[in-house]
Amino acid sequence: MSKENLKKYRNKIDIIDNKLLKLMQTRADLAYKIGHIKSKLNPNSSLYKPDREAEVLRNILKENEGKITDNKVKVIFRELIAACLSLEEEIKICYLGPEGTHSEAALINKFGSSAIRVPAISIEDVFRKIQGNEVSLGIVPVENSSEGVINSTLNSLADHNLKICGESYFKIHHQLASANKINFKNAKVIASHP
Repeated sequence: MSKENLKKYRNKIDIIDNKLLKLMQTRADLAYKIGHIKSKLNPNSSLYKPDREAEVLRNILKENEGKITDNKVKVIFRELIAACLSLEEEIKICYLGPEGTHSEAALINKFGSSAIRVPAISIEDVFRKIQGNEVSLGIVPVENSSEGVINSTLNSLADHNLKICGESYFKIHHQLASANKINFKNAKVIASHP
């Protein structure tokens, strides 16, 4: 491959990137108009509609026949949807904090990085912030593989007049690290908190 070919391909990518940007801005303009119409039709309702988001993602994935996997396409479009939604309505979403927790990662996975993230000190605190209109939505763990059902979440659901409007399955991946030079092939047992 010559430098000329490399330059030619990069120029083509630059042209495609500019077209993508224009299409994203057009999509954002349309989403803003839709948000305006929705707020007129139902002024007391959140503009976030998880059913519509799921429908958009299903339709996009049906068309995916390229080299980019469905999961990666979903991540890209979820970010685009979140960015457009943030133009329609400022969405603050509460999660079980502090920053860097699995709950925050699940929030970003579900709502994209455009969402305004508000950490809470407990699951009950997430519910209080929603009930007190400090945030638009909250994301809490309902179940995990080591402890099963999270009782404090179920208790808070029973104690507050709130509705579940969506769900997200989130896989957690951990890394094994060491300050010492260790050949992990020789390790026989690794102990961890589940």
